[in-house]
Amino acid sequence: MEIIKDLPFPNGDARDIYVYTPDVEDASLLVVIYDGQFVFDLYPTKHPLGINLYADMAIKQGKLPPITIVGIESTADRLNELNPWDHHTCQTFLSGTVLPIVEKQYKVKRPYINIGFSAGGQVAIYMSRYAGLFDMAGAILPLWTPGKHEINAIYSRFTYLVMRSQSDANTIKQSLGDNVVYDIYPDAYHTVNFFRQILPHTIEVLVKHASEI
Repeated sequence: MEIIKDLPFPNGDARDIYVYTPDVEDASLLVVIYDGQFVFDLYPTKHPLGINLYADMAIKQGKLPPITIVGIESTADRLNELNPWDHHTCQTFLSGTVLPIVEKQYKVKRPYINIGFSAGGQVAIYMSRYAGLFDMAGAILPLWTPGKHEINAIYSRFTYLVMRSQSDANTIKQSLGDNVVYDIYPDAYHTVNFFRQILPHTIEVLVKHASEI
């Protein structure tokens, strides 16, 4: 795993990104995860395993094809960074800084996937609605505040939702259209531990559907 430090964010801050690359020569699918500092581990000391350690194991066991994972660090101001009313700032950071670095330094191929939890889940949906940015979104217990700030053009080929209730899933599905699959976890907790726990399954679902689009 590599850490690329102090990338400039449009609001004047800087943040790190964490990059996991598979041990293969060919290009691999790209998975971008928001709040990356919570889901990557250098050593297998936590449970659930850090997503980089899980990916290593799953690829070796044939559960996943080779994937490149990029975790984007969030700051104490994450709710303002990952919000629907200023999503252009995040879009600028991704399209102008993160993806050019990743595409230049690593062998990645489309479809590009982005995944987030809570506010990160909402921004994952928004980022996949910009043509040419991401093709697929995974949203884990996403906040959802559509309205005047919503992007009208729906580009995402596929969205996977992890929700607490059927009614919440229906609300988002109504906004996004038909290319939505969801699972209901009524006992899910809005915690980092649940994010880490459900993230491997979320990636597996998205990667499976990536082969179909």
